[in-house]
Amino acid sequence: MIVGYLIGPPDRPAALAEIYRKAIAGADITTDPRVGIALHLLITDTDDQARAAYPHYREFLRPKRPGGSGYHVTPQAYAEGLAPDGALMIGTVDTVTRKLRRLHDATGFDRLQVLTDWGGLPEQLVLESITRLGEEVAPRLRAPH
Repeated sequence: MIVGYLIGPPDRPAALAEIYRKAIAGADITTDPRVGIALHLLITDTDDQARAAYPHYREFLRPKRPGGSGYHVTPQAYAEGLAPDGALMIGTVDTVTRKLRRLHDATGFDRLQVLTDWGGLPEQLVLESITRLGEEVAPRLRAPH
């Protein structure tokens, strides 16, 4: 199962993961229930750079036509997502690592599905973010803590 995680603290996807695991256990299915988390990711050099990505995030989620689907992300909602218990994995290597570790502790996820190229982010920023994920964040998450 893949759980989308875009808003709120980690207890939201944790509750869904628990329901899923209980349902699998009750269904006498012999395979291990896998839980994935889908989220938005941007790993930046600085906290200021993470905050400065707001216009891109707003653009990414806004409705693109009158009456169309989408979300109006306010500056306050974006700031709440950047907070330590927020759902947005946008920030420095240390910030994203802490948030992903907390999310893993809450959900026990087996895999992540990350969207890294959103809202017209500059290509170089996206490439740097992906590199940081593979070279810095992932090894930290795999290390015992």
